[in-house]
Amino acid sequence: MEETLPKTILIVDDEPQVLRSLKWELEIVPLDEPLHVVTYDTTKAALEFLEESSQEVFLLIADLRMPAPNLSGSDLLLKVHERYPAIILIMLTAYSDIPEIQKAITADIQALLFKPWTAGMLLAEIIKARRVFRMRRENRELQERLRRQLEYAGEFQRNIMLSPKLSDPNLMIELRYEPNGAYTCGGDYYDAVKIGSDQLLFFFGDVSGHGIRPAFITAMIKVIVTELVFEKRITVPKELLEELNRRLCMALERVHDFFVTFKIFLIESDKHLLTLANAGHLPLFLLRGGQCTTFQSEGAALGFKRDMEFDQVSMELLPEDLLILFTDGLIERPQTEKRIGNEAICKLILPLGREQRGIADAVFDRLSADRSKEVRIEDDITVAALRYRPAATVGY
Repeated sequence: MEETLPKTILIVDDEPQVLRSLKWELEIVPLDEPLHVVTYDTTKAALEFLEESSQEVFLLIADLRMPAPNLSGSDLLLKVHERYPAIILIMLTAYSDIPEIQKAITADIQALLFKPWTAGMLLAEIIKARRVFRMRRENRELQERLRRQLEYAGEFQRNIMLSPKLSDPNLMIELRYEPNGAYTCGGDYYDAVKIGSDQLLFFFGDVSGHGIRPAFITAMIKVIVTELVFEKRITVPKELLEELNRRLCMALERVHDFFVTFKIFLIESDKHLLTLANAGHLPLFLLRGGQCTTFQSEGAALGFKRDMEFDQVSMELLPEDLLILFTDGLIERPQTEKRIGNEAICKLILPLGREQRGIADAVFDRLSADRSKEVRIEDDITVAALRYRPAATVGY
């Protein structure tokens, strides 16, 4: 059932004859339902009425020049616009006071109605106000439904993306996730799968774009990865990347303008070995012995070509090695179309090599320090920190 619109028009003018005339004309306006007209000759009384009954009002008509101690008409309109943005505003005046009119325009007034008005002009503005009020309310309702859908999508994505907290004697794992400022879901992907007593697979990626579409693709990736690891028993990083790319290209053959940067690495604690395959993602940062280096293999992003091959590289892990990785939203600055370089990143995160807790948060804070607090995050951001602490130190 369609919700009925408010029927009240509030008029504020210091001239009694203007109030009487407008009230009489508006109450006989030929609409589907009669209007309720409330008049006040002071701005104070009008604001007090709105405090109690703003939900019943769809239109405010205010005189431009109100005698002291009243607010001016433009100041009243600005205050009402700030407190009750749904109400349509019309300024009524017999004067061409340009500064006051310009001030009122910033309150998003619908019209400037000059005295003396005509019945036709008044009727046209009332009909327009009803239509605009309805459209604005429908727009707010649509925005609210979209907001709820995005929240549901974000909650669903987070629930399927993160494996239950791993209890592993060889690793300390921390994660920090910040959603896009305009969305609650996005294209960042993280997962960790234990495939043996001494083996862990890590998946880290970023689907291009923002909002629901990349979130949908991350859900597809989750399904594909789960099948490849647990049903196909594929655990070699390069083979996983190649098969993931092939299946994504097949499933999204008709979807254009998307790609996925992705990184898979396998930690074998019994061998103190990390094996990594990369598809266009940022490098892995290694903090070891007071130094910061990057570890990477070459490879194009997923989604461009079905039969791509990927390289993989391996390195020995040492006790207390700290591995840091993140998505590009952390280091990109859209305002300047630049990103923080690897050398600068190393300088910023190197002191964290001695930290024991809160590392993912500290990485986020250090690499965001130059970002203005007023600037909304335009991409979702994921940071992961892994401290290697093998339960057994045989071989060292």
